[in-house]
Amino acid sequence: MVSTQFENTNAQRSRVRHVLVIEDNAGRRTISLEAATYSIGRDPSCAIVLNSNYASRQHAILLRVPIPGTANRLFRILDGNAKGERSTNGITVNGQRLAQHDLSHGDTVAFSRDATATYYMTANLSDAEFAQYAESAGYRSLKLAVEDVSRTTIEAKSSSR
Repeated sequence: MVSTQFENTNAQRSRVRHVLVIEDNAGRRTISLEAATYSIGRDPSCAIVLNSNYASRQHAILLRVPIPGTANRLFRILDGNAKGERSTNGITVNGQRLAQHDLSHGDTVAFSRDATATYYMTANLSDAEFAQYAESAGYRSLKLAVEDVSRTTIEAKSSSR
């Protein structure tokens, strides 16, 4: 039994977790990125809602993409919506205006003067340690149901405590 618990903890610690810390007019919140696609903007239908009058309704798309030759993944941010229409003010990553960018640990994305996101990758944490971290960072998970793989459907799931 102890051996199995140790193996489970080691497997948990080897998992890379992707986290986005949003700072906007609503404050600071931490989101665990578990889904393949996220819409980001001020529209309430977005998976990640920005509380900013300066952000576009559908400001950006966040995509999980595989890293060739590995079992790992990264997240790519694209300016604009799923139809390919760019946002009004664009995005800047680490102070540089870009149409798209493969995010690296510590990258800061500015959507507007009052809405930013910082991307982090974490590893070497057990599920219990990550839960403790998440509680302390104002964390929430956005895991979206996939109804049709050919189109993205956003459906918020409520969590019970």
